[in-house]
Amino acid sequence: MKEAGSTWVQDLLAPIAPWLDEDGDDDDDASASGTGRQVYDPQELADGKFATVAGLQLHYKLVEPANVDAVDVDAPVVVMLHGFNASLFSWRANAQEVADRTGLRVVLMDRPPFGLSDRPTAWGDGRDLEFDPYEPAGGARLALMLVREALGFESNKLVLVGHSAGSLTALLMHELAPDAVAAMIFVAPALPTTPENSFQRRATFGQQLRIVLGRAIMANDEAGVRYIRRMITKQRKDLLENGLDYQPHPLTSSQYDSQSIDGITEDWSAAEEAALQEAVDGYLRPLKTEGWEMGALLNLRSFWLPSSYDYGRIGRDVPIQIVAGERDPLTLGAKTLHEILTLQEQSVCEYVEFEDTGHVVMEVKPVEFNDAVSTFVRRHVV
Repeated sequence: MKEAGSTWVQDLLAPIAPWLDEDGDDDDDASASGTGRQVYDPQELADGKFATVAGLQLHYKLVEPANVDAVDVDAPVVVMLHGFNASLFSWRANAQEVADRTGLRVVLMDRPPFGLSDRPTAWGDGRDLEFDPYEPAGGARLALMLVREALGFESNKLVLVGHSAGSLTALLMHELAPDAVAAMIFVAPALPTTPENSFQRRATFGQQLRIVLGRAIMANDEAGVRYIRRMITKQRKDLLENGLDYQPHPLTSSQYDSQSIDGITEDWSAAEEAALQEAVDGYLRPLKTEGWEMGALLNLRSFWLPSSYDYGRIGRDVPIQIVAGERDPLTLGAKTLHEILTLQEQSVCEYVEFEDTGHVVMEVKPVEFNDAVSTFVRRHVV
């Protein structure tokens, strides 16, 4: 969402004083999707499968290498974990390539409340779901349960690849099952480093005030849902009118593969346009399902990011790769994380930075990203 002037004040007040909503983005008469559009069953929109985990239907993909018959059943499994407001769709240009180049199976999943997985509104009290799935540790537990129990990889070592907030999921999965993790790859990581670099220390007074007021609004279900609906509807409108704030590589489009890309010359701009349109459609798809507003609200109530973390909990024999984009605001934290891990004498701590790239490195430079990740896994895991 692009903001100007005091727009954020109106955004905060509109949920509790809807007559101030001059844009008309928030519509109480809209459908369950909050946009007045048709609501779909996740099964109709899915390009993966669903597994029952703790009573929830989790949307996932199991991507196998081309030569799947040569894969050892006990071989490590790569688990790719998307970031905030994303889904397994984020890895569309990476999963198959990494599987083929490493010879390993790759698991992707939609972590609630994102993508097409269930968005529960209650847990505990004798339910199959005993814990809050929106807390970072809860999301990590769900991911482990999917991979190790539902998909049957209980004895396989895991290579955890986390993008942005998905890096925190990877870190907490390691904390829950350290012996199961063969390696970790943090991509544009949204991870704590030192208290001095924490958001709490760096945030301006205005940012801190907005967080406080936003949390106060989200404490109420009705006002909170209006707040979420307004934010997401505005972001949706911005996406449809202006596109993404980055250009996905044509390889992220289903119309192209590495061979067809090599033959593109004069039509490169058309290929980029196709990739951009598929990206917009893919990221908006979950908004066509029931209950995304409440899921987003519950997630924001539960999510937290610690100001620091004891990286000494990671075994020094666990290889780690950090992948960053030169223009990503989080790259400073990625470099600090590399310094911390290097000082604690991590056996392998590799830092890779791509030039002229922002936060979504695996979509902007999939060729280079796939090469870096696959090379790292082949060298230190396979």
